[in-house]
Amino acid sequence: MIVLGLTGGIGCGKSTVVEIIESVPGFSVIDCDKLAKEVVEPGTGGFKKVVEQFGKDVLTDDGKRIDRKALGNIVFSKDEERKKLADITGPRIFMKICLQLVYHFFKGKFTW
Repeated sequence: MIVLGLTGGIGCGKSTVVEIIESVPGFSVIDCDKLAKEVVEPGTGGFKKVVEQFGKDVLTDDGKRIDRKALGNIVFSKDEERKKLADITGPRIFMKICLQLVYHFFKGKFTW
């Protein structure tokens, strides 16, 4: 199994490259942006920890989801707040990546 990482700034063509890769038979993509959103979905431990750490002000008006903009306003203004979020989400994202790598390995796919 070959594992490659794709990174880059906004608007540099990552999504286009991913579309091309996904069209190749036998290749698969692990979307870490998607995983980062999954680990803070309602009902998850990540959701609970984020609300505990940052308060209910980071919830949408209905209180059911994380308001990503409100959370971003907090964590992108102070390094220590960003680290707190990374400490909550990082291990959860890493675990999801590992599980997907194992899944794709056993399916015999190349993973990007």
